[in-house]
Amino acid sequence: MEAQAGDEAAFSAFFRTYNLSLYSNFGEGLIRQSEFRTVEGAEARETHTFTPWLQAMAGLDYTKTTFIATIWTTISPATYCSTAPSSRCCPAT
Repeated sequence: MEAQAGDEAAFSAFFRTYNLSLYSNFGEGLIRQSEFRTVEGAEARETHTFTPWLQAMAGLDYTKTTFIATIWTTISPATYCSTAPSSRCCPAT
């Protein structure tokens, strides 16, 4: 089948990586969560127009998410505030 004026082909891809460090204080101690995540994906599609009122579309879609490391740690407020006294989690002195 030969490409016609109304045919379309498209391809897109993405890759994202990030590191998350979250510190939460719920009163019982500081909870630290750290993770490193990678997300990647791609899409390819083709649209063929047979007549003005009839089209066909075919394509592929790929997505992958990877967690490299997730760490949960509980730290007492006294320990954390002695190492980071300017933190918003620590009471004012």
